Amino acid sequence: MVQTYSLKISPKSESTSYQVVVGADCSRALVEYLNERGHSRVHAVVDEAIAPFWTALAADLKLPYSVDLWRGGEAHKGIGGVAELWEMFLASGLDRKSVVVSVGGGAQGDLVGFAAATFKRGLAVIQAPTTLLSQVDASIGGKTGCNFGGVKNLVGVIHHPALVIIDSRSLATLSPRDLASGMAEVLKHGAIRDAAYFDRCAARPFSELSESDRVALIEGSIRIKAAIAAADPFERGERKLLNFGHTIGHAIEALSLLAEAPMTHGEAISVGMVAEAKLSVGAGLLDPGVALRIEAALRLQNLPTRIPFSTTTEAILDKIADDKKNVGNEVRWTLLRELGAANFDQIVPEHSVVAAIEAIRYGPRYSF
Repeated sequence: MVQTYSLKISPKSESTSYQVVVGADCSRALVEYLNERGHSRVHAVVDEAIAPFWTALAADLKLPYSVDLWRGGEAHKGIGGVAELWEMFLASGLDRKSVVVSVGGGAQGDLVGFAAATFKRGLAVIQAPTTLLSQVDASIGGKTGCNFGGVKNLVGVIHHPALVIIDSRSLATLSPRDLASGMAEVLKHGAIRDAAYFDRCAARPFSELSESDRVALIEGSIRIKAAIAAADPFERGERKLLNFGHTIGHAIEALSLLAEAPMTHGEAISVGMVAEAKLSVGAGLLDPGVALRIEAALRLQNLPTRIPFSTTTEAILDKIADDKKNVGNEVRWTLLRELGAANFDQIVPEHSVVAAIEAIRYGPRYSF
């Protein structure tokens, strides 16, 4: 029998806390939670690729509910997508005692969370992430938002969910590429906080793990993310550790949306981690051998370690300059000092950034 984990997250300086339930057959907990609460209505936003998963659950709901199918991905994560969700909420007659449930991936969860946080000054939201990437990262910590002006997650708010339900069975619907994408964030968590966890996750591709091992891996990643996010819910300090790989990675991801074959979030972060590990070495913080171990672990998961489309160093630098994490005109970096430990708010000279970017350009394409 696969173990089910239940974690309580209590964000520092906030009066609320919420449960994260992780298991291989734990979706019943979502129905039980909804049936026990005094919500006036449930509105589910469900990725159309996993609609049967929701249909099976909804049959046991004891309160009024409505459903809208959504198409996942970054292409719909703009202000137009937020407005579309607001229209759906309005048409469904949601009031301030309603609850919104997002059943889908991370881009959808971010967008639905933001729409719920801003509709009628804030509706409760439940996250039921169905991709590995969203299960280990996007659904935890309360970050919501949308892309704007060509910059990823430029507009958003912190809006913690009332509940997070992570059922590993939903991963059966994913392609090998999507599973690999999630492993980028898993390995990042180990790289910044727990070297032993990193080594366990780097031992085998996720696709080769048993159901029990998958659940344990997801639970381990959530513990790392939750501990960091709960200690610093508004990213004023320690939570910046989670940005490792994301400054360059987000720039690559935004540019890839204009390419013939856009990258997934995890793929872009994988390349970003390679670059920022090299930047850590160049800054004199990290042993070069650790950077090579990280790159090898990413390759084992069939993740790219070089940019697979044509771009320029200048284009990447321009995107980095627009990053929402910048302070004034300074880019603040999260860099590794060893495997399992990192420093945030690091400032490095531009020539070092250029060298790190040049090291990840012109790479071979990857395939699944």
